[in-house]
Formats: sequence, structure tokens, C-alpha cells
Amino acid sequence: MTHRILVAEDDELMRNYLGRVFSWKTWDVVKVEDGDQALEQLESKSFDVAVLDVNMPGHSGLELLEKVQRQGIQTDVVLLTGQGNIEMAVSAIQNGARDFLTKPLEPKEARAKVGDLLDRRRPTPHALAWRLDEYVRSHAHQTGLVLQDLCDRFRISQRYACLLFQVELHTTFRKRLNRYRIERACAFLEEGDLPMYHIAEACGFRNQRRFAEVFRREKKASPTHYRMAWRHKN
Repeated sequence: MTHRILVAEDDELMRNYLGRVFSWKTWDVVKVEDGDQALEQLESKSFDVAVLDVNMPGHSGLELLEKVQRQGIQTDVVLLTGQGNIEMAVSAIQNGARDFLTKPLEPKEARAKVGDLLDRRRPTPHALAWRLDEYVRSHAHQTGLVLQDLCDRFRISQRYACLLFQVELHTTFRKRLNRYRIERACAFLEEGDLPMYHIAEACGFRNQRRFAEVFRREKKASPTHYRMAWRHKN
């Protein structure tokens, strides 16, 4: 799983150094040179961790921390400070920062602290599989939904996504998608008289023929026969 890290530091040498420190494993680093750029990134994109210099042009690290807290931005904030500002950094932790780093930076310590935060954010395979399943259920009606959509949403590879479906859910993405589409179709068939092509479209099938094929395979009956049997029974 790829993790996104924002680095905000006005000193170019330090900014580039931080970029090298955190360009590690599957960490994707975005570097900005002031607080205004950092705020723009935080408000428009998703980051797991934001490493923010306490003193920089535009918004300071402390001001950004306040905005992250007030706006409910789901990013763990790590403050970057000089040795003389440790008391202030400790106070910031009490107000929502997750940790702090001091200059000069020790790479192993910096990666360890950020890595610990990322480990806490990373869901277990079971929890992630549940989130994938819930995403499929709530988006199954969208025509053209494919596995890559889930991978982009949760920032995982297709190989890992397939493994989660197989090991944790004992199925495949395609089978799960068809299951939720057919469940939705059954509700339409039981509740009203919508034409089959409307039901096919509302359930995410590319056409009525494909809808009928999948429905017959899943329910061992055509949609029309299912509707007639349901009404006779009820």
C-alpha cells in the first residue's frame, strides 16, 4: 500500500533532504516551500502524514495544525522544529500534533516516527477487505465500475486487492459486484413494474442482455420469471 507524505519546509536544502529521507519503501513524498502551498495541498488531496516546519512563510506549522484540526482534515501532523523550540512542540502535541522532529534531523529516527504513525493508520487485511466490500456494495449501480477503481480509491495494487477478496471474503471482485447488482435488481423486480432495460441501467449493467445473462446465472431464472414467481408467491 502506498502512503502519501507532505513535507512543508521553506529552506530548500532541508526540504530536499527531507524528501530523500522520506522517499522510502512505498512512501510517496510531496514537497512544498511554504505554509500557503501546504494548506492548498492538504485541502485538495489526501495525505497520511504532514511534516510541517514550525517557522515558514505563509501559514506556520502551528497555524496549519490548527486548520487541520478545525477543518477535520484526516492527516497526522508531525512538526519540524529547532532544538530551542522543544517545549513549544510538546505543547503542540497536546493540541493535536502526533509527534515532532528536531533539527538537525536523524534519518532513522525520522523514518521510525513517521513509520509508526503509518502503521497505526494502516487497516488490517480483514478491515481493509470489509472496506473494499462496502465500496463495491455502495457503488455497484455505477456502470463501468472496475477493480482499478477500488485500487485507486484505496491506493493498493490489483494483486493485493484480488488477494483480499480471495482470502478474506472468499470470492472475487466480479462475483461480489454481480451479487450486489442482482440484489438491487431483485428489489426492483419485487417492488414495481419498471421495464427491464430501466432495471438493467439502474443496477449498473451495460445493457439488458448482459443483465439477463447474469441474473439467469445467479438466480436460475430469467428476470421476467422471477418477477412472476414473486408476485404469485406474495
